[in-house]
Amino acid sequence: MPVYNAEKTIERAILSVINQTYNNIELILINDGSTDGTENIMKSYLEKGSKIDIKYYFQKNSGPSIAKNLGIDMAIGEYILFVDSDDTISENYIESLVINQKEGTLIGASYKIIEGTEKNNNGIIITNKTYDIRNEILNDLVIGNLNGFIWLYLFNKEKMKNIYFEKDIRYMEDTLFLIKYIINNNINNIIYLKDIYYNYYQTDGSITNNTNKIIKNILSFTNSIRKIENIIPKEEKELKEICKKNRANRISKLIENNVSKIKERKILKEYQKSEEIKQIIKELIEDCNIKSGYKLYLKFTMNSPYILFLSYVKIREILKKMK
Repeated sequence: MPVYNAEKTIERAILSVINQTYNNIELILINDGSTDGTENIMKSYLEKGSKIDIKYYFQKNSGPSIAKNLGIDMAIGEYILFVDSDDTISENYIESLVINQKEGTLIGASYKIIEGTEKNNNGIIITNKTYDIRNEILNDLVIGNLNGFIWLYLFNKEKMKNIYFEKDIRYMEDTLFLIKYIINNNINNIIYLKDIYYNYYQTDGSITNNTNKIIKNILSFTNSIRKIENIIPKEEKELKEICKKNRANRISKLIENNVSKIKERKILKEYQKSEEIKQIIKELIEDCNIKSGYKLYLKFTMNSPYILFLSYVKIREILKKMK
């Protein structure tokens, strides 16, 4: 469990693991340089003692990927499950995942979206599809039809050799990890348990109104998409082509989501002057796989004065709502 400044949520996360019906558990808490009261809460559970084995490690703030990699190396159990520090798991979550393990099969669970602190009864996400063809699994992960959240799956520690989270990416690090695990272990099946929930607490993200953050988001996402494309085996030509076709439109959508949040003239100008962004936009516009609507949007955002830009974004939002 990677933890950073989670003093308001870490206790419920820890208790949900302690209260599991399955008792042969080691809980590894990786404190990623927290500066609030998180450390005191975690250490209090070390002092109290528990029916499960709790381990604690502090590292300077290095990000969740490095924290999870450390946890992988520290783990001594047969299986590894990831739980975020602001989420919880149902009491039979681990037991159900363990008893349903099958060779060559990845067992996943359903999850419940909880907004803020109030449960959203309509937020139960159940994957009814069972996968029995590896390329179908990879295809749906690549195009975004299959959730790559790693906390939905139980991983075999022995099969995780040399599979780690990449520290230099911020987007889709879970999906990248999952694809590597599936390819390296020739996983051909995914089975989802219908009534076992991971409780995913969703908080509203703040509006991105900072040029550096917008540019960083776009560059990081582009890097992630390309990394996923590169790890697909060369012999999987059809899947590689799907990756290539999907890449441009996914990057375009992310650009639209970020750029539409720009609310200041200065930020738009800085965005339009970025040489890195110009190069990405140029490649996207020249890509035959990208939808014409996105090409028009990309051209407009790079060349329009501020007032026209705001008007265009507003009209586009209205048209989307009308569909």
